[in-house]
Amino acid sequence: MQDRTDYRFLGRLRLAGMLFEQGKTGEALGILEKLMSTKSAPEELRSVARLLWVGHQLDTGTPATLQAALVPLLRPDNSFFPMASEQAALLALKEGDALKAKGYLEAALKSPQLSQIQQQRL
Repeated sequence: MQDRTDYRFLGRLRLAGMLFEQGKTGEALGILEKLMSTKSAPEELRSVARLLWVGHQLDTGTPATLQAALVPLLRPDNSFFPMASEQAALLALKEGDALKAKGYLEAALKSPQLSQIQQQRL
């Protein structure tokens, strides 16, 4: 019997976390990238992998590549929309586009999925 969350995918997320802790960033990012593209993985776990993949590269990655990775999550009906919008805003600021960053933040602030903690941070 297979649980809806499928523990093998949760195990991959945990393995990536352990690799990050060990300073093996490249290996961890590779695991997350593979999980992001695994169609048989639950969408929620793929989304978490996507957010982690982007988040771990905010300071080092190419903003355009990271922005492109966030596109599937940047829909107001997506439960990860506020978090993805925050990351997208940070990337826009990194590129020097404050107006675009403001747009992401304003959209996130209107999201019904926004928690009180996220609202305060944004």
